[in-house]
Amino acid sequence: MPRHFSPLRLFVLFALVILTNTVLWLDSLDNYFNNQKHILISSIVPNWLFTPSQRLHLKTQSADLFGKMSLIPNKSKSAEPTVEYVLKIDNTPFNSSPKVLFAGDSLMQGVAPIAIADLKKAYPNGKFIDLSQQSTGLTVRRYFDWPKKIEEESLKQGFNVVVIFLGANDPWDIYENKKHIVFPSSEWQELYRQRVNEVLLFAKEHQIHVIWVGLPNMEVDRIKTGALLQNSVFQSETQKYGFDFISTEEILGAIDAPFTKYLQDPVKGSILVRANDGIHFTPYGYRLVSTQVIKTLKEKF
Repeated sequence: MPRHFSPLRLFVLFALVILTNTVLWLDSLDNYFNNQKHILISSIVPNWLFTPSQRLHLKTQSADLFGKMSLIPNKSKSAEPTVEYVLKIDNTPFNSSPKVLFAGDSLMQGVAPIAIADLKKAYPNGKFIDLSQQSTGLTVRRYFDWPKKIEEESLKQGFNVVVIFLGANDPWDIYENKKHIVFPSSEWQELYRQRVNEVLLFAKEHQIHVIWVGLPNMEVDRIKTGALLQNSVFQSETQKYGFDFISTEEILGAIDAPFTKYLQDPVKGSILVRANDGIHFTPYGYRLVSTQVIKTLKEKF
């Protein structure tokens, strides 16, 4: 005799099926809503709930990669082994445990939460701390001293990577030891370079890798001038120490070009990426920058 289910039992069964599928594909759902709706499921759901979907995704990805590579003939005996090739394609080693400090001003306050949500899924055993503070920088040290803060927190918490995104608050005169240093004089640039080097020298001495994010194009002339000078310092100094510099110009366009709030996408058309103040970003813009930060960091682990 066929067994009859009450409406309540059918509802519970249906809910269990939906819940199971949601858990198994939670990682993919999070990526979808991240990219399409700018919603971070991972910001409100515990990390351990992502474990089943991450394992399923990893197995599916590995099987797909092996399947695709089986179609490629190995014409040379000295060709790179298939497994080595897989490891180079998937550069998200889940066994690594990076300890990352995110430092910066309000620009970093928009980037760090997105990057951390993604990194926590890729590195469940990692440590990711966002200490960004709005209205901070390297020129005014009376209220907040970034070189000192990075040094203190790195020694206390054992960070092995520091990601830095700041500078929009810096294109102003510097007052130090009763001396007035005018922006953007050569003396100002030299002092600013010294302050950048305070961070980089400490990091080099303590084997901490630095990823420094360059400033984007700015609408206000003074801040635009500053961004050009500052990026030159950021890039030359980070490269001197063997660190990473991320140019936002490659993502958002040249700094010396006319400012625009929009990017042109061949499929989506004009996309708003910058805020009305001509400094900050829209959620889409922050996501573009955070994606590059995540990519650069994953290449190190």
